[in-house]
Amino acid sequence: MTFRNWVDPFAPLDQLNEALWERYFVYLAREVEQGKLSPSTMAACLGAAREFVRSRWERKFIELPRNLNSRSFAMSAPLKEIPVFTLEEIKALFGVAQERERLYLLLMLNCGLYPVDIATLRKTEYVAGRLIRKRTKTRNRSENVPLVNFPLWRETDTLLTKYQSNHPELVLLNRNNQPLWREAENGDKFNRVSNIKCNFFRLRKKTGINKSLKLLRKTSASLLETHPEYGRYGEHFLGEVPSSVSGRHYIKPSQEQFDKAVRWLGKQFGFR
Repeated sequence: MTFRNWVDPFAPLDQLNEALWERYFVYLAREVEQGKLSPSTMAACLGAAREFVRSRWERKFIELPRNLNSRSFAMSAPLKEIPVFTLEEIKALFGVAQERERLYLLLMLNCGLYPVDIATLRKTEYVAGRLIRKRTKTRNRSENVPLVNFPLWRETDTLLTKYQSNHPELVLLNRNNQPLWREAENGDKFNRVSNIKCNFFRLRKKTGINKSLKLLRKTSASLLETHPEYGRYGEHFLGEVPSSVSGRHYIKPSQEQFDKAVRWLGKQFGFR
């Protein structure tokens, strides 16, 4: 039940106080205790409720409850084990993949790309056997988004050169010389087409491997984390904004060491 409905949608706003927040926490905790809610759902309910209360405070309708951010009335969602592909599953996917499909898989493992990253890969980002780019999703959000310089494995570079398009900007197109990722509005509907995802669904059907395409990126990053020296480059490999102050402002990752890390990663998958 949402916080607003639990309180009563028509209740006076002055009821949004410390006592009410404590009662809501106790109500959710009991629901968890009785098995009606999971800890993750409780954490999500509390987060949504905080946003609701803050929005009323920002509009000067209420005073902010002093216990809104109290640790005594907080619930953290339990950490879930990160699912990844096994090396056997990776081998099985490559065993049935055609060349274009191999290229997409390689780019995701080699450079941590998502389908939209591959579809929007620019020719200015593919330079002399390397991809030099910022992550598509976050490149315009912050100055701290890293420009990551990936050395390409031999087969990745060979196939990327072979299937490079004649498009003035995009490196790759589909077999009909159309973008690999297309979005359009059709009346009241919003359509999104990803040729890479469609190809992967066929690979899943052939192999019987029922895992998400995005897990390929997580598989590479997780494998890096197992290395005692190269594990520190996992965040950089993913193109994420550094989580530490030193990473954001003081320490620049070694390109030489990062190259070694990515080449080591390729060897674990059987590529060079």
